[in-house]
Amino acid sequence: MFNLLRYFSVTSLCSILAATVGLSFLYREFALRDLSRVGEEHNEVLAKFITNTIWPELAPFFASAPSLTADEIRSHAETTRLHERLRAITSDTTVLKIKIYSLDGRTMYSSEARQIGEDKSRNGGFVAARSGKAATEITHRDKFSAFEETVFDRGVLSSYMPVRPRGADRINAAVLLAIPVGWRLVTGTPYRMERWLAYLDPWGHRDGAGFQLVESLLGIGNGGWLGQGLGQGKGKLFYLPAAHTDFIAAVIAEETGLLGIAVLLLLYAVLVWRGLRAALLAAEPFGAYVALGLTTLLGAQALVNLAVVFGLLPTKGLTLPFVSYGGSSLVTLLGAAGILLSVSGDRGGFLSEGVQAVRVAPPRGAAEATP
Repeated sequence: MFNLLRYFSVTSLCSILAATVGLSFLYREFALRDLSRVGEEHNEVLAKFITNTIWPELAPFFASAPSLTADEIRSHAETTRLHERLRAITSDTTVLKIKIYSLDGRTMYSSEARQIGEDKSRNGGFVAARSGKAATEITHRDKFSAFEETVFDRGVLSSYMPVRPRGADRINAAVLLAIPVGWRLVTGTPYRMERWLAYLDPWGHRDGAGFQLVESLLGIGNGGWLGQGLGQGKGKLFYLPAAHTDFIAAVIAEETGLLGIAVLLLLYAVLVWRGLRAALLAAEPFGAYVALGLTTLLGAQALVNLAVVFGLLPTKGLTLPFVSYGGSSLVTLLGAAGILLSVSGDRGGFLSEGVQAVRVAPPRGAAEATP
C-alpha cells in the first residue's frame, strides 16, 4: 500500500510539474505577444513623428544617397545633422537604435555609423515593412550599440516600420526602431516607473514616491539596538503611511530596535522550520504537498515584506504575515496556519519513511498440528 501511495504521489508530482511548465510556456507566449503589440504601437507613434518632422527636410538627401558610397554617406553633413536631430528627439525616450533603409534594402542611416551601407534586402522585417506592414521581433543581445553607449545582456524589441510621409501615396523607405524590453515594462506604467526610481534613489524622491520608504528607513535607524520602547515610536504618528499594514515592521524596528527585528525573524524561521517538519512527517502525499506549499507561501511573503521595509526591494504591497492589520489577509493566514497544525499532527513520515517488513503470524492451530 505504501509503495502504491509513493508511486501515485510521484506520478501526481510529475503531472503537476508538466502542467506548470505547459502553463508557463503558454503564459510566456501570451506575454510576448502582448509585449510585442505594446512595443510596436510605441515605435509606430515615434516612426510617424520622425517621418512627419524630419523626412520633408531630408528627402532630397535620401534621394541622392543611393549614388554615394558608405564612407561618403557617413561623412556627409546631412548625416551628421540627421544624427543630431534624432538624438534630440529620442533623448527622453527608451529608444536604443534607429536605422533607415532605402527601398532596395541599403542602410542609409544608422545610429551606429559603421552599419551604414549594409545590405538588408533579405531581412524579413525589412521585407515586411517594404510591403507596407510593420514587423516586430524580440531578441536577446549580449552586446548592443545604443546612441550614447554600449549596453550588455539586454532584451531588445525591434520594429520595422514603413516610411510613408504625409500625403504620399507610396512607401519611400523603411525605418527600424529598437527599445529595451525590460525597461519598456517598467516605463509603460507610470506607477511602476515611480516605484522603481524611488527604490533606486529614495532620498531624491522624498517628497513623492520615495516618501514612504524614507520614513521607514528613518524609523528603523531611530530604533537603534534596543528601540525607543513600546508605544514610543514616532513613525506611526501619521509620518509613515501604512504603518499598521505593509510597513508595520518599521514600527517594530523603531520601538524594539534590532533586537526586536531579530526576534521577529527568529519566529518566522521557527514557523518555516515547523512547516517543513510537518511536510516531512505527513502521513499522506496530499498533506505533505499542502504543508510544503503553505510554508513556502508564508516564508516568501514575510521575506518580501521585510525586504521592502528595509529598502532591499521596490515597494510591492504585501502584508507581514500574522502581524499586519487586515481582515482578509489575517483570516487567510490563520486558515493556512490551521491546516499546517492539522498536518503537523501526523506522524506518518510519508516523505522519509522507508518500506518496512510486515511480520505475518502463523495460522491458528498450526502449533497443534505439528507432531
